[in-house]
Amino acid sequence: MMSERARAIVDRCVRFVAGMACALTMCAGIPIAVHFASNPVRWHQFDLALVDWRYGNVTLSSVATFIDSAWSSGVQILLSRPSREPPPLDEPSKVFRYLFAWMPPRGVVLPTEGFYYFRTRMGDNEVWGNFRVADLSKGMLSFAYFTVPDKTVWSSNLGSEDGLVVDRLDEVTFDVEFHGVSRRFLLPERPATRPLAVDLAPDEEYVGTIHDESGMRFTLVFNRNTSVFYDVLDPTDGVPETLEPFGEKFLIGRRTGFVFYVDELWHRHLLVGVSLESVKRNDFFDGPGDQVPFYLDLREKLYLAYPQTLLGAGIDDHGVYLEKPQWMRIAICPYLRYASPWELRERLTAVDDAVERSALWTALTKEWWNTPDWRAGIYSDLEKEGKLEVLSTLTSPAEAREAFGE
Repeated sequence: MMSERARAIVDRCVRFVAGMACALTMCAGIPIAVHFASNPVRWHQFDLALVDWRYGNVTLSSVATFIDSAWSSGVQILLSRPSREPPPLDEPSKVFRYLFAWMPPRGVVLPTEGFYYFRTRMGDNEVWGNFRVADLSKGMLSFAYFTVPDKTVWSSNLGSEDGLVVDRLDEVTFDVEFHGVSRRFLLPERPATRPLAVDLAPDEEYVGTIHDESGMRFTLVFNRNTSVFYDVLDPTDGVPETLEPFGEKFLIGRRTGFVFYVDELWHRHLLVGVSLESVKRNDFFDGPGDQVPFYLDLREKLYLAYPQTLLGAGIDDHGVYLEKPQWMRIAICPYLRYASPWELRERLTAVDDAVERSALWTALTKEWWNTPDWRAGIYSDLEKEGKLEVLSTLTSPAEAREAFGE
């Protein structure tokens, strides 16, 4: 039997370990609580993590990243005590300083077009915006914000001439300093192969993996037969959504409002509709068209799918329009915007699903404006600019014209 002395020593050791565990928990928990209770800015990276956890998509990596960012943010608030007084909305440089001071020391950029989103209140205004980090490798950081719901917009591009210092640590990690305040951005990873959970048809080509700002993940596919893109739901890391039956062959997301065509033959969910109201608001459920990975070389595919990109100065390899006063990228949005989901279902149900699969997927996802008359007008403009022959050098089979009803 254990002696009284030995029992007392064990008891003290247990109390010491329990006290240390409690102290460590307090040290970790207090900064995290401070971040969520005191930060006047709502950073979207935490919202996305919580959405995944809500639907059971939890990994040790995601938990560690969440704790690291929230804890370091709380410590920063306790130590530096950033100003809580927001500057005037019409002074972007001051607004940027204010938001940058409240940003977590380690910001994780999840949406794949490279936007680090935030929401906050400034005076009587609700304000949404983002830091665009896709050009950090060039030493630049773009910044935009707008009021909700009236959408008065401000934007600016920051570089070395503004006092921005960018240090690239590796392919996806950048340290950014602005007037004495330093932050680290972790950019989206760059998968080179398609998810194994998504099968491709012989006519299809894997383009990239999209992590949408809604939290949903998609595989962007290009169909060489019909010269179109479309988005296939990627279930690899779980689906942060409750998909409910919406007619015989469709599902609708309870949280996002996304509408999917269920193709049982190919075991895929094809995105076919998003809410028009979300598009107008420019909220997180406006569809993955603005989250195409910024590093992809898409120019030739874009010429085929969106021939208007050849007009004028054209686009660069990533689909960014050249010689524009502001940054503007072609949106790859192969789905319909619906004012009423019931009307959308009626329209989609009318599509003949007995046709060849490429033609079916194209018919279900083709943008409303992409009509034969519209394309004929674009071809006429290209001929006037002497650029029509560029399309003839690319693979654009006759089936594409049939799929578009031309």
